[in-house]
Amino acid sequence: MSAAAFWHHAGGQQIKDTFFAYFNDGMNPATAMKVHWDWVEMSGIFREEDLADASKNPLARFVYEWHDQWKKLNLGN
Repeated sequence: MSAAAFWHHAGGQQIKDTFFAYFNDGMNPATAMKVHWDWVEMSGIFREEDLADASKNPLARFVYEWHDQWKKLNLGN
C-alpha cells in the first residue's frame, strides 16, 4: 500500500480508543497527538513508514473528529 493510501484511513477502533483514553485524561486534540507521537517514537517501534500509517499516526482531522465524538458522549451537546 502506498503512503498516500495510508493517509486516507482513520486508523480503526484501536487507535480511536487510544485517543479517547487521552481525552479521558484531560488532553485536548493537539496535546493528545503530541503525546501519542512521542510515545510512538520512544517505544522503539518507530519506522519512517509510521509517519504515513494512520493506524499509528492519525491525521489531525480524525483526532479532532474523535474529540467531538468524545465530547458528545461525555459532556453532552
